[in-house]
Amino acid sequence: MENGQKAISDLFETRRIFNIPKYQRAYAWEEKQLQDFISDLDNQVLGRDYFFGTILLQVRDNEGNFKIVDIVDGQQRLTTLSIFMRLLLDKLDSSEEDISILKETYVKYRNEYKLRILEYDQDFFRQCILEDHENAEKLITTPSQRRLLEAKNFFINVLKDRSVENLSELRQKIEGAKVLTYAVSNSADATLIFETTNDRGQDLTDLEKIKSFLMYKIYMVAEDPETYLESIQERFGEIYRDFEATIPYLTHDEEFILRNHFITFEADLRDCLKSFGDIQSQTIIIFFYAFAFFAVSS
Repeated sequence: MENGQKAISDLFETRRIFNIPKYQRAYAWEEKQLQDFISDLDNQVLGRDYFFGTILLQVRDNEGNFKIVDIVDGQQRLTTLSIFMRLLLDKLDSSEEDISILKETYVKYRNEYKLRILEYDQDFFRQCILEDHENAEKLITTPSQRRLLEAKNFFINVLKDRSVENLSELRQKIEGAKVLTYAVSNSADATLIFETTNDRGQDLTDLEKIKSFLMYKIYMVAEDPETYLESIQERFGEIYRDFEATIPYLTHDEEFILRNHFITFEADLRDCLKSFGDIQSQTIIIFFYAFAFFAVSS
């Protein structure tokens, strides 16, 4: 995949499947971000350049004839775009416009869906978001699945009374929208670019900043960072998964838990680190910071 600016229609090349790696957070957009998404489209003048954002990708091995690409940064936008395009194309389909090629481009090509989200949400995403399972509400098992369904319902309501002409304009605006892509072939390069050019629809949480900082430090000091980076990614994948599972039972948010667990252990930890240099101490503290959070969320 070539780096640089391209139209979204070119990004969603037919045999390209986007994958959200397991070290990422689950879907997090809520009504404010969804409203911004549709407002940007409505306010865009057809025929003028519309910049959708920067996407950081990591190219993986092919699966048969399909090209697998991890979304390192930009997963919230691309997931939202997939939901929106599925619903928009359904509306255009009911107006007798031929959208079969577009569905293959943005939703499902042959038997493969064009976007794979996190494993614990994937079946729900396919059955209830990209398809229309009649008992979607009853199948929800995670907070992120509820947010996915709320995003779908939000766009259903947004699109329901729009004219065919307006729907066609939305499709043209999206297909012509420009996206700046950086595609790399390994985790080390992805880490460096993510740390220095991060561009998101939502501010990073403290836990995400810890992950980003820790991965960046490993990249800078390790001779062969790939193994360490994979280990960090695995661990943070567990942290995010377990935190999502505990959200319904928590009375405080993630920042509160993370902050207070760090305070609880910080004094003893500093005493243990007096013999280490500044860089080593900082890295170990960050490790402990993340793992302390995992202990309470498990």
